Amino acid sequence: MNLSLEEIQSVLAEKVDNSAVIASIIKDLEKIILEKKEDKDDNKEPKRKNAFAIVVVDSGSGLDFGTGFVVKYKQDGDDNAILAKLSEAARAFNETSRGAKAPLTSMIEVFGHLKPKFLKAINAELSIQTKEAVRVLISNNKLV
Repeated sequence: MNLSLEEIQSVLAEKVDNSAVIASIIKDLEKIILEKKEDKDDNKEPKRKNAFAIVVVDSGSGLDFGTGFVVKYKQDGDDNAILAKLSEAARAFNETSRGAKAPLTSMIEVFGHLKPKFLKAINAELSIQTKEAVRVLISNNKLV
């Protein structure tokens, strides 16, 4: 519950007759508020930015190198560990009763069926952005 300085000042005005004492109390409270705000700003960590990666799956199941899946991860995270984290989350899913009935055995199944809670459970700091494969287009950096 937060009280504004005006509310505190009005209560003090009702209870205390000396306006100099009220002004002194309000001034001290303003200093405390300013100090807390500065401490909060000092302790604040900068927000980490996100980056995106396209995972191209070569499975021989009809997908070619022109398709892939989009994954979002923390920009300063290890992008080489994305596949390992996805595999670890799939193992966590396969240990559940539902995973025992229908285990995830390929990356395509991971992208199509893995729930975000399994990525959060292993603290992977990444999320699957596309459940279905998307087309990957390669450009020669020239306008057509």
